[in-house]
Formats: sequence, C-alpha cells, structure tokens
Amino acid sequence: MSTAAPLSNKQKIAIKNYNPKQLSQFALHLKQRKANALIVGHSNTTPQLTQLLSGQQVELLNEDNYQTLYQIQFVDKQTILTKFMQPLVCN
Repeated sequence: MSTAAPLSNKQKIAIKNYNPKQLSQFALHLKQRKANALIVGHSNTTPQLTQLLSGQQVELLNEDNYQTLYQIQFVDKQTILTKFMQPLVCN
C-alpha cells in the first residue's frame, strides 16, 4: 500500500487489493480488462503473476529485492516483457 500510495494520491485513483491466493484469476481479469494497470506486489507473488501475464519464465525474487520492475505490454497479439533494475540508494 505504501508503494502505490504516492501515485494513487497524485492521480486520484483508488488502490484496489487483489487476493494473492488467486493470481490466475487476477491475471485473467487484467488481460480481459485491456487497460493500463500498476500492480504492486511482494517477492513471493510478483514473479508468479508476471509469468502468468507474460507466458515467460521469470526468476524468483529475494525478500530484500526492492529494485526490480516488470513491464508487460500486449501489442498485436504479442506479449512483450521488459525487466527494469532500478538503482537502489538508501541513505
């Protein structure tokens, strides 16, 4: 919730929770919706959801990984998965 809050507040969009035990259903819902979405998850669910959406193998994440972002695009019946590694600087 804390990760999504700044964008939610700025865009005045409500945060909606999803059930991490129903990732297959959630992935299907997202695909059918055909709209942009920001999904914020934890290391134990994000790779699995990314795999369900992209159809590609995704490495597991450690609990202390806060810098990996996935972008999934559906373009002309193709799925494009891009992995971003953000610099992690904690002061």
